[in-house]
Amino acid sequence: MKIRKIAATLLCLTMVVCSIPAFVFADEDNIDVQEQDQSAVSDTAPGGGGPNDEDDDAVSVDGFSLSIGGDIAVNFFIDVDGSVVDVDAAYVDFTVTDNEGATVSSQTVRLSDIEPLSEEELGPSYDENFPRYKISCNVAAKDMTSTISMEFIYDGDVYADCEYSIRQYAKELLEDSRQSGYWDLVKAMLDYGTYAQNYFNHNLGQPANGGEDYNDISEISASTVSSYARTLDGFDPSSNVSFAGANMSLLSTTTLTLFFNNQTGRKITYDVTSDLDSYETTRSGYDVVVFDNIPAQDLNTKIVVKVYDGETYIGTVTYYPLSYCYAVLSKDYTDSVITNDLKDLVRSMYIFYTEAHSLLSVG
Repeated sequence: MKIRKIAATLLCLTMVVCSIPAFVFADEDNIDVQEQDQSAVSDTAPGGGGPNDEDDDAVSVDGFSLSIGGDIAVNFFIDVDGSVVDVDAAYVDFTVTDNEGATVSSQTVRLSDIEPLSEEELGPSYDENFPRYKISCNVAAKDMTSTISMEFIYDGDVYADCEYSIRQYAKELLEDSRQSGYWDLVKAMLDYGTYAQNYFNHNLGQPANGGEDYNDISEISASTVSSYARTLDGFDPSSNVSFAGANMSLLSTTTLTLFFNNQTGRKITYDVTSDLDSYETTRSGYDVVVFDNIPAQDLNTKIVVKVYDGETYIGTVTYYPLSYCYAVLSKDYTDSVITNDLKDLVRSMYIFYTEAHSLLSVG
């Protein structure tokens, strides 16, 4: 097995969430909206080899990293001997299994769809004859303790295979004093993963944080996030356009959707001002504005949507992704939707946001 050590470093830390029932809220009537879809490098590097002795070093797994963007991704760093393996015909299979051995998800990544890391990215370890690929497997927060199995396949043979998990990565980082600057963020991530496990009743026997919270989530209340409560201006009933509610879909990615009830029979203009990317579409008879892949440190991003019927101003919605947390925590009751587990989940999400924002935000 060919192993090259990679210095531990944390890359691309932003955000991850997982499948959660769509939660829609408005001051008046709720609307029923369906679910939409279901890095530090470690010093350990299991795996490697090939189908025969001659090709024993053709492929090797040389480390791991964790990207926390609009989703969590475990990155496998894999070196490939171009004289043995035709990258256009090679691919990697990922399988995520829960603690009971059930398959949670599977992904296939073809090497031809990604570029190898450049000399600028790798520095002295760069070898043009043995390119290194960063191949990512997306994992939901509730699966931080689930097993990720990787197989590198070429010409029908498995050239390298290994297993890893987010919890294993986090444990290695928390035991490395050189990475202490990332400890608070990783601890908040593990708490968040644990509360996701609780909410989804998933992998309960092996909590991501080891069963002891790193942070006191009880300190987070509606007043903590009250400055992010959404506001409305205009929307006179005679306009036949109203703001119907919002949906924070905590799936494999973080998505915020704003719903508008358009009864005019005409195309309405939604003028969006925000640093988050968005697109417009229709869903269940509503006009919607969707914000995808929201990073953790950007959950405080302001969104302003001005609504026009032709040149006639109808109203303005001011929203933040954290408005979802406020909406959940401001309810002084629990029911089949607003459960205590959901409240704890958004509390842990807020702490995760504060750590990510403090460490990763620019400016």
